[in-house]
Amino acid sequence: MPARCSRIGSCGTHSGEEGFTLVELIVAFFILSLLVFATFNLLDAHLSEGEVVVSSSDIAEELRMAMDNMVDQLRTARTFTRARSSDLTFQGYVLGSNDLQTVRFFLDGDKLKMTCTALFAGDKVIASGVKSLAFAYYDKADTQLTNPDGSQAIRDSITQVEIVLTLARSGGGVAVEKTATTRVRIKK
Repeated sequence: MPARCSRIGSCGTHSGEEGFTLVELIVAFFILSLLVFATFNLLDAHLSEGEVVVSSSDIAEELRMAMDNMVDQLRTARTFTRARSSDLTFQGYVLGSNDLQTVRFFLDGDKLKMTCTALFAGDKVIASGVKSLAFAYYDKADTQLTNPDGSQAIRDSITQVEIVLTLARSGGGVAVEKTATTRVRIKK
């Protein structure tokens, strides 16, 4: 009758061979599992941080491009036909044209849209994920106009437009939000 082995790997025919006990193998497996789990958690945390950084960078770039677009167009404004808190329509000389063109910036759900038939057909989305858009209007005395859409005379007194745009995204399970504010002087 063969002898019972008390150590795994020691049941060979050669005497003096040593192996590992089942308890030693279980402890080694447990330690290895802990190391793998810790490594996975570290990698997961770094990937989540990376997603937040990428999302933050993307939102900053889209915010900059949207603000640049609005500022460039507003600098050409001559006459305002709508001056609401999140809806602005004016006529200006876009792209150096010799004819006044109608330009409109407005919020449609979470999208900032622009309309200008001289530049493109229909509405163009210039930013998405918009959390808020606010236009504030000022006269030549730098006084904020409280009801700029009330009459054409009030709209004609607009000499500055302040834009506050906030975009929001989720990245790595974290909400990323960025706001840009600028004031555009109207050259009439």
